[in-house]
Amino acid sequence: MSHRISRRSLVRRGAGVAALLFGEERAANAEPASRFESVLVVVLSGGADALSLVVPYRDDAYYRARPHTAVARPGHGAHAAIAIDAELGLHPALSPLCAVFDQGQLGVFLGVGSAQRIRSHTLASRALDRSIASALRVEPERLAGTFPRQVATACARLSSPFPPRALRLTSSGWDTHVAQGDGGRGRLTVTIQELAEGLAALQQGVSARRERTLIVVLGEFGRSVAETLLAGTDDGDASLLLVLGAPELAGCHGRYPRLEADALSGGRHLPVTLELSRTLERSVRGESPFA
Repeated sequence: MSHRISRRSLVRRGAGVAALLFGEERAANAEPASRFESVLVVVLSGGADALSLVVPYRDDAYYRARPHTAVARPGHGAHAAIAIDAELGLHPALSPLCAVFDQGQLGVFLGVGSAQRIRSHTLASRALDRSIASALRVEPERLAGTFPRQVATACARLSSPFPPRALRLTSSGWDTHVAQGDGGRGRLTVTIQELAEGLAALQQGVSARRERTLIVVLGEFGRSVAETLLAGTDDGDASLLLVLGAPELAGCHGRYPRLEADALSGGRHLPVTLELSRTLERSVRGESPFA
């Protein structure tokens, strides 16, 4: 049985091939999403409390707002904040990252959040996933299991001859409405310690490719400034974004407002000063979101 190919069919096929080749040429000439070979995105699921991770220890309003959950000022006990400048300190459980900060390999961006102020965990998570895919121009591969297991898997994958372009890791336990704790006790300290140990392990695991690997840490949204009646914090607006592996972005960027009600979003939350999608997109390119 013979198969006849019409002139119209040939024209269609030729147009399709031309479009494919043109698309490939555009892709080849397109500016890359990132200067890094691999990008690891660590999502703090549940809404991370920026004021516990990076403590405004000079602000008396912080301590008035949080009689049970504030992290002590540097020098005030074994579980005090670790000063990184004249106003801000890291949560003591983040001590494994102090050397990374001192080496100029850790960038801290404050006031990061969605301008839409989504506080539904489901909707915020979906919006965050869209922002990640848009910034990386690829859907990152999601790793499964506990956070330490994900870290181990990521390290193994990154040591292969052909490392993945993008991985998404998830750290859970950040939705701290109850019994949040302070610098030395409570569920948040345990969660922060697990995060810090995981990030330190990732830094060690990518040491052979450190200049070609970026680690970004961010959450869907932040927590309220004041405590709940159950010694926790409510879902809020702005949180933070951490960048490991981009020396040009090292140091602290941005500052908290006065933690008085008249300076807060809705009188309760940290205001968004850096839009999450833009901050993420520019960070993976090694560019400051303030530019």
